[in-house]
Amino acid sequence: MTFDIAKTSGLVSAAALAAGAQGAQAQAFDGLYAGLSFSYMAGDSALHFGDSYDYQLNEDAALGLFVGYNMTLASGMVAGVELAFVPNMDTSENGGSSASDTSYPNEYDSLMIDAKFKLGRVLGSTASSSMPIMLYGFGGISALDSSSAADSDYGTAFGVNYGFGAEMALSNGFLIGLEVIGRTMDGYGYDGSSSTRNNYGASLRAGFRF
Repeated sequence: MTFDIAKTSGLVSAAALAAGAQGAQAQAFDGLYAGLSFSYMAGDSALHFGDSYDYQLNEDAALGLFVGYNMTLASGMVAGVELAFVPNMDTSENGGSSASDTSYPNEYDSLMIDAKFKLGRVLGSTASSSMPIMLYGFGGISALDSSSAADSDYGTAFGVNYGFGAEMALSNGFLIGLEVIGRTMDGYGYDGSSSTRNNYGASLRAGFRF
């Protein structure tokens, strides 16, 4: 009987220590943070001039900015909000039909804004790890605005975003991460017509926690 009590007490203590360790690791992700992203973007932009002039996100790299805030929940869970910007993303006309019809520019500069709600969990159960990792999912809303030298305000698109990511907390407040995002957006072009399109991206992220 004494052995059973001791064994049970030991298990309870171990569980408490593990929970405490997860909480300590989760606190490494607490607070205000900001940084830079290096993103690959592709898919349709939802901006268009009728059926014949749809525009897509160019399949190339783009620099962005992000700022957010995290808070620790119970059992190693972390919740947060984030605002991310890609200020100079290229969009080009699908099919390149502007080669024969120059009525519209075939390329635009676009600003993408993503507002996200994040929910994650810290991996591991020991507080000894100097570089804890958090896995998270997110969802939110997005906006896209495009313009060109010839047309200062081509059109806007709005929709939802969703995805997942991983983040590692380094020493002295630095962080690195990887994120994958998808978007479903409704676009409104110069002629007032609307269209629903999907696009996606992957980002390498680096920043600092204040």
